[in-house]
Amino acid sequence: MPHGYSGATGFMSALLFLEVYFMAKKKLGELLLEVGLITEEQLKHAIEVQNKTGEKLGKVLIKLGYVTESQILEALEFQLGIPHVDLQKYYIDPDVAKLIPEAVAKRHTIIPIKKDEDGILVAMADPLNIFALDDVRIITKQNVKPLIASEGSILKAIDRIYGREQAEKAVQDFKK
Repeated sequence: MPHGYSGATGFMSALLFLEVYFMAKKKLGELLLEVGLITEEQLKHAIEVQNKTGEKLGKVLIKLGYVTESQILEALEFQLGIPHVDLQKYYIDPDVAKLIPEAVAKRHTIIPIKKDEDGILVAMADPLNIFALDDVRIITKQNVKPLIASEGSILKAIDRIYGREQAEKAVQDFKK
């Protein structure tokens, strides 16, 4: 076994993961530029904003109106090789979603959506978040398969699944 390597969760795999993660972040703008979704000037401006705010480039590009959320999700799917899912069109099994506590779902902006013989499908705003993946794996004792989804759709799904929307609606109906 090579020096410094201690298996799938060892030091070298963590370094490799971080290298891929930062390469992926760096290349999103280049990918969007190559396919003609943004101009060089827009990319430069977005990077300036990103450097000031610390936000992810995709989020900055959306806020600036240069691309849509859907375009970012599709670009990330292409770039990372991780499928994206539209949670507004996808049935989320509430029993599967509730396999993790609401606090964990909100902390990582994730929601488990389906369970099969291979493990659990988890919609994530950041599918490279190893802490989120580890938390879900530890809590559910299942293999975790990430899917990319928008932050907003995940937060709405969390509220819906954990009963916030129904509770708020019931209060409003009672006041009428």
